[in-house]
Amino acid sequence: MKKIVVDADPNSVGKWKSFSRDIYADYKRAFGEEPTRISGIAIMVDTDNTGETTSARFGDITLGSR
Repeated sequence: MKKIVVDADPNSVGKWKSFSRDIYADYKRAFGEEPTRISGIAIMVDTDNTGETTSARFGDITLGSR
């Protein structure tokens, strides 16, 4: 497992944001090799570094082919 931080901007707190990722490229960058079969992804929010509490809401999450 590898974590990829997509947004750590404190100015985005309380705002809806939209992100697009190339999971294939992310995998290659994280593991240094071609992916075989991706068996899962995790969408997470954490406050490990700040010690704060938080809540998050996620809209529609879609995966598509290249």
